[in-house]
Amino acid sequence: MDAKKLIADRINNYLNVAIGSVMGVFAGSAWSTVRAFLRDPEYYASRGGAWYSGIITSGIVTAVVIAGIGIARKKVNEKFAAAEAAISGNGNAADVKSAVEGGNAAEGANASEAGKSADAKAEGK
Repeated sequence: MDAKKLIADRINNYLNVAIGSVMGVFAGSAWSTVRAFLRDPEYYASRGGAWYSGIITSGIVTAVVIAGIGIARKKVNEKFAAAEAAISGNGNAADVKSAVEGGNAAEGANASEAGKSADAKAEGK
């Protein structure tokens, strides 16, 4: 296994742990709120709102955080996959540069072709 694959796997594992941790914190706080309501429903009745409103708010925040981590994980995996394909011979140097910079591989190839034609003009060809 090469170094880039190890780095990608390690980052993916850290992000998986982060997602699991966020889900665990939400589950624990929701369970705590449910237990508190079952133990003392009069307290929540005197507050003037639904007893589960905190759970809903926490759920929305948790969903947003998990979505953000999921997007980050997808972008990291795509970047490493593009760099891996370029290095393994399935792409060219423009693909590697594009993968590292986060751009489009087609744009990198077009820029590469434009650079070659400019070099040819400079040499008088």
